[in-house]
Amino acid sequence: MLTLRKNVQPVRSLEVKLLRHLELREKTMKKLTTLGLTALLLSTTCGAYADDAQKPVGPAKEFVIPPQLGDIKIKTAEPGRPAGLENMMTPGTIQQVPTAMPELPQTPESMEKVHKLEKEGEKLFGSNMADQALIKWQEAYGLCLEMKYAEGQGRQLTNMCRIFLSRGQYVKAKYMGENAIEILGETSNKADLGKARVALAQAYFGLDNSVWAGNQLELALKNYQEVGNTSATDSAQLTAICAGVLLRMGKLKESLMFLQSCATYLEQGGEYHSSVAKRVASTSVMLGLGLYTAALEEANRALATARNSKNPASMPVALACIANCYYCLGEYGNALRNFEECFKETAKLPEKMPMPDLSRANLELGYAHSLIGCGYYEQARSPLAKATELFKKESSAIGQAQASNALGVVEESFGNHEKAMVHFQQALDLHSVANQKSEKLQIAITQNLAAAESRAGKNTEAKLHLASIMAAFTRAKNPMEDQLLECRTM
Repeated sequence: MLTLRKNVQPVRSLEVKLLRHLELREKTMKKLTTLGLTALLLSTTCGAYADDAQKPVGPAKEFVIPPQLGDIKIKTAEPGRPAGLENMMTPGTIQQVPTAMPELPQTPESMEKVHKLEKEGEKLFGSNMADQALIKWQEAYGLCLEMKYAEGQGRQLTNMCRIFLSRGQYVKAKYMGENAIEILGETSNKADLGKARVALAQAYFGLDNSVWAGNQLELALKNYQEVGNTSATDSAQLTAICAGVLLRMGKLKESLMFLQSCATYLEQGGEYHSSVAKRVASTSVMLGLGLYTAALEEANRALATARNSKNPASMPVALACIANCYYCLGEYGNALRNFEECFKETAKLPEKMPMPDLSRANLELGYAHSLIGCGYYEQARSPLAKATELFKKESSAIGQAQASNALGVVEESFGNHEKAMVHFQQALDLHSVANQKSEKLQIAITQNLAAAESRAGKNTEAKLHLASIMAAFTRAKNPMEDQLLECRTM
């Protein structure tokens, strides 16, 4: 024992402060350990350091001891235990705080608790209670981490990725998805790995990275093929995302197969209303590609599915889809009949399920077009007025442009050339400020304006307008390919 300044009376207050400091540090370290955090003990010698930072101060090293601390003796470390300080007035050794996480055994009880938390989180997430679901899944992840249960960790990370996807937080979702794939990639559970890849693909899709999203979907398909018994819901989700990526990339024909497959999987899973929505989406793609007959067949499949749906909104959606197909085929009478049936089904909707204003506006617009096609120009004014009001309420410039164009056609049918030209010009102005523009609609409106000008004797203006849109069919890069519009222009 080395004794310094025996005759100096120790200062009690400083000693108490030192003891309190040591007790506080020990409590803090224990708290950090409980929370699962790693604490690094820089020194166990209360501020005494060796010249070499890699070597602790040993018994043979001389250093200055403050006189207020009294007699200090340095205790050599016992085998398997760190060296510490022992004050003569307060005997005891400073123990090293363990920093390793205690391992939780994988017992049936602990595994059951994880699965219970996972199911509770899924139920909360399905009830649009994302915050509560996140808490459940985080707790389950913590248990899986303590048990070193890799599959459980990966599943909870995938679930948390879904939470962030629902919030539109794609960067966080990407981080969770990538970590889930890294963990599940080392396991043999290909089903969970496929789900993680699908979630990560959605995150990439939200970050406008269609290429990486496509790569993850391709790998997810391989994972599902390896499993062989994938649920219909998982397959529907995968094919829906594949279709979304292809649509985003402008590959309309390629997306059709995935949209139709998704609708089939949803039917197998009993989700008939969602299946109707996918059938309607594939019908819209077909109409855009000019495949009118095939579109009508797909719309009839949607109607057959809607009859099995318990959702009262399924029938109006399917009937409106069929009506649009008939209108594109030039069968205006059948289109009008289906629109009227659609209105009857819409009237049956419960008060707690009102039709959205934008959907109602499009329905009124389609009905008005069918009336115009059948020659009922005066009757078309009322649904056009309703559609215009709803489109304004929803700030839909493209919808207002279509309604103004239809009103121009109505006025022109009565020989009101000046009024018709005002509506056509207004339609062009609205289209120019629309977020989603349609070159076909712009060309059609310009053709109508030119026709009204020609009938009003303004041939020069009509010629200039037609010449301005003719360039769309003759340009070198991405020319407009629509023979009907081109012939009308010529």
